[in-house]
Amino acid sequence: MHNDSTRTRSVARSFALSASISLAALLAVATHARAQEGPFEPWVGEPGITETVAEIMARDRSLKPWDPSQGLRRGEETEEGYEKPVRRNLPQNPSSPAVASWPPPTIPPLPPTPRSSGGGGPQAAPQAVGTRFRAATLAQSGFVPPDTVGAVSATQVLVCANGRIKVFDKAGLLGALNVTANSFFNSVRNGSDTSDPQVKYDRLSGRWFVTICNLATPNRILIAVSNSSTITNTSSFTFYFFQQDTVAPAGNTGQFADYPKTGVDANAVYIGANMFTSSYVGASAWVIRKSSVLSGGPIVVTAFRNIVASAGGSGPFAPTGVDNDDPAATEGYIIGASNNSFSTLVLRRVSDPAGAPSISANISLTVPTTVSPQLQPALGSTFTMDALDDRLFAATMRKNRLTGVSSLWTAHNIEVNSSGVASGSGSRNGSRWYQIGNLTGTPTLTQSGTLFDSAASNPRGYWIPSVAASGQGHMALGASYAGAADRIGIAVAGRLSTDVLGATQAPTLAVTSATNYNAEGSSGQRWGDYSYVAVDPTDDQTMWAFAEYCNAANSWGVRVLQLIAPPPATPASCSPPNLLQGATSVAVVLTGTSSSGSGFYDTEPGMNRIAASVSGGGVTVNSIAWTSPTSITLNLTVAGGATLGARTITVTNPDGQAALSAGGILTINSSSCITITQQPSPQTACVGGSASFSVTQSG
Repeated sequence: MHNDSTRTRSVARSFALSASISLAALLAVATHARAQEGPFEPWVGEPGITETVAEIMARDRSLKPWDPSQGLRRGEETEEGYEKPVRRNLPQNPSSPAVASWPPPTIPPLPPTPRSSGGGGPQAAPQAVGTRFRAATLAQSGFVPPDTVGAVSATQVLVCANGRIKVFDKAGLLGALNVTANSFFNSVRNGSDTSDPQVKYDRLSGRWFVTICNLATPNRILIAVSNSSTITNTSSFTFYFFQQDTVAPAGNTGQFADYPKTGVDANAVYIGANMFTSSYVGASAWVIRKSSVLSGGPIVVTAFRNIVASAGGSGPFAPTGVDNDDPAATEGYIIGASNNSFSTLVLRRVSDPAGAPSISANISLTVPTTVSPQLQPALGSTFTMDALDDRLFAATMRKNRLTGVSSLWTAHNIEVNSSGVASGSGSRNGSRWYQIGNLTGTPTLTQSGTLFDSAASNPRGYWIPSVAASGQGHMALGASYAGAADRIGIAVAGRLSTDVLGATQAPTLAVTSATNYNAEGSSGQRWGDYSYVAVDPTDDQTMWAFAEYCNAANSWGVRVLQLIAPPPATPASCSPPNLLQGATSVAVVLTGTSSSGSGFYDTEPGMNRIAASVSGGGVTVNSIAWTSPTSITLNLTVAGGATLGARTITVTNPDGQAALSAGGILTINSSSCITITQQPSPQTACVGGSASFSVTQSG
């Protein structure tokens, strides 16, 4: 147990707060926020070093594999000898509501039941688990923890862990790249081991970005950028580096940049890190001009030193760059949990990231109460698992295509009680997620929720979570889970865009384990450190979760899980319901019925698009205009000799899932028919001959 105390609040007070928590006032316990910094003249480094995948693979074959008899290798090796940040007794934000979800429900939640997600949300899974495969194991890596990350392109999945980087096709078939992380980054790591990988697929440039740090002090940040979207023997990566304390403006002299976390957008690569000497001393960030590393270099970087200026200073703890695939984005973001208080997130806004960047002062956002997580117990494990602290594990901006609104989604683990409210004596870990809106103005908390187990005894814990949202507005969360009655597996959960704000649907135990984990001989066994949920760039619907589980006795495995979106709505009716032979370019409004999140969906040029077909032949779908999840407009042309009678219509969403109308909802009539326009709906009648008149009747 921790000594944290969670301040209680009355239900009336919680409900009285507005439904969107706005920018919080600075806390009395916080030091003064740093003011706007910059613009700075970027630092120019060295050109990149390009190697083909075949060359990298050949070098790797000459290296000796890890020998288990030599013991485990540790990622973040330097931090093992340092005094880690203590995040146990931070003060609470006095404006924070003690609730499990935001906004609070307007009606009492359903009674909690064992093994529920809590919060009284709907119980149908928002995404079905599809393809799943094991991507890496301790035996292939030798490192603890694995620092689990991955990303997805149109055709491939790239997984990076401490000690191993591998590419697969989307069915899980191993591809051309399978090497140690040291071998992959050999040209720029300066002879030092590597740790803390991140991998991103940038659909805007069609490139893979892999980042990592070496373990020297002061250390280097290493970056690899692919030359194409597909990794083959003949494709290549270009490698770059910068030493963290030499980038202008210089600073953090002789320190170690730990836990670097990366975001990529249209303009830049954003990396934030905690800074160490013999102990934790704050946080810094770097902005890499994206165009410089897409063109062979030289690399162009701007440093923002001391965004947390001291061990107890204000600012974002364990800051992470924010992913954003909006091509119109003009500014970037860095976010973290508040360094000096619970129940607060802190953003920093980066202006002109592709030119001479500047960074905003702290933007503090009040969230429902938080505390640090407990050590996580697991069935069969003599020693508990490390849950780190309340740091955020990833952050992604996504645009809801129905509303046109972009939001930032992020998550972390905290200790909660059986109601999902943060508590230092709650006896379980929960995964807290957030949706943050109005990023370009005054950021606001749109909603938040918590995945937790409400069981009175032996509750499961959900920890090391990441979260993302699709273009449909559906959210998915992936995390490890375990408990006194559960070995370490992987759970996925989420919500539909139509769910009540703050609701989290019941989890699916997507990967279960039958083996015990005791790889280290003391409590606080290193686990996870990262996870990730990626949205498929081909359809903006499918999501992919990357998380860690116990795959064999005293071994970790990284699993890739495909999360399938709900299917299209069921086509139910057409307006008009009848078309004549020979009709050209007729607009037909197709209405569907939705259940359990089903809906029509469309993307944009360059991605898979919505499609439709009419049974029986002779009817051409010229174009489709998507209006809403239950309405699309088909532009149809009917051949002069098209077969008469009722037709069914099939609609196929960008992810390939199709829905067929229950019956013939569109009828093809003879060209000798006349159309009688009658309010409220048109009617077609066949009268024979070559009639060419129409009758309009009102009333």
